[in-house]
Amino acid sequence: LSGVMRKAAELILFKGFSIGRDRVVISHLQYTDDILCIGEATVENLWTLKAILRGFEMTSDLKVNFWKSCLIVINFSLVFMNMVCTFLNCRIGLVSLRYIGLPIGVNRKSLSTWELMLERLRTV
Repeated sequence: LSGVMRKAAELILFKGFSIGRDRVVISHLQYTDDILCIGEATVENLWTLKAILRGFEMTSDLKVNFWKSCLIVINFSLVFMNMVCTFLNCRIGLVSLRYIGLPIGVNRKSLSTWELMLERLRTV
């Protein structure tokens, strides 16, 4: 599966995520029987990912349990996330990363985002 993901990224069929000054592209991380696919939130990437996972099932005689899989998206609407989860037949996952006490990926312009920080400052 890792080899197929790597080849899809090389052929720009799956667009990974660029990081760092050198713009290193990461498309997936795999450990034993788990894989984390990292990429742009595009319809093309979704179709490619679904095709790769279905192809893996057909060629390996192993089953991908889509319902146990989850989608984690940062800074996207709930409508988009629901559409993608329906397409991939998976569930929405949550990441609770925090930086200086604020959840990562939230709307920084929203007052409710800052209420938690203000409450913490009041108790100090």
